[in-house]
Amino acid sequence: MPPPASAIVDWRTGMPGNMSLFDQYYLSLTPSFRGRHSSLEQIEELLLIRGVTPELFYGTLVRDPEGRLIQQPGLKDCLSVFGAELGLDVNHSEPQVLLAAGLAPDVVGQILERRKVAAFRRQEELAPFIQFGGPAARRLVIGGSTIFTFRATAQLRRPDGSLSDMHRSVSAMLKFHQITRRMNTPPVEVLRWYDY
Repeated sequence: MPPPASAIVDWRTGMPGNMSLFDQYYLSLTPSFRGRHSSLEQIEELLLIRGVTPELFYGTLVRDPEGRLIQQPGLKDCLSVFGAELGLDVNHSEPQVLLAAGLAPDVVGQILERRKVAAFRRQEELAPFIQFGGPAARRLVIGGSTIFTFRATAQLRRPDGSLSDMHRSVSAMLKFHQITRRMNTPPVEVLRWYDY
C-alpha cells in the first residue's frame, strides 16, 4: 500500500478530467467516491484518504514506564485546515509539528525540556534556539496569530483517591477577531469544538 503522505498529496492535487490510482481505489469501495482533488475543508476528511487509519488520525494510547496511559497525538492534533504561514508557537506546538517544520530532534528535545520547567515568556528566551536551530528555528514564536486551540482534560478519581486511566477532554479552536467599529462581528468565533 502506498504511504498515506502520497495519498494526501493526491487528494489535494487537481486532476482535470483524469482519475488517479487512488480514485480507482476509492471507486472500488462501497459506497464509492472520488478524491476531492482540492484543499481539505474539514480535518476529518483525512479519514477518507487511503492509508490514514483511525490510530494515525486520532492518535493512540501507550503506557509509560510506570504503567500510566499516555496519549500519543495523531494527525488531528498536528494539522489544521485553517492554515497559517506565520510562526510556530514554541509553547504549544506538538513535537511532531516542530520536527516536520525542520527543527533538529535535539533542538526539539531541548524545547520540550524547557517547557517542562517553564513556558517561554519573552522572545529573547528563544535566541539560543533561533541562533543554533537552523533556518526552521526562525519560525519559532511565542503565541499564535489569531487562531488558538484550547484544551481541557479531566481524569477520574477512584474511591481510594488514586487517579484512573480514564480521561475526558474537550477542546475548542477559536479565532480572535480584531475589534472593529462594526458591532455585529463577535470578538471570538468558535471554528471547531471537540469532545472526546
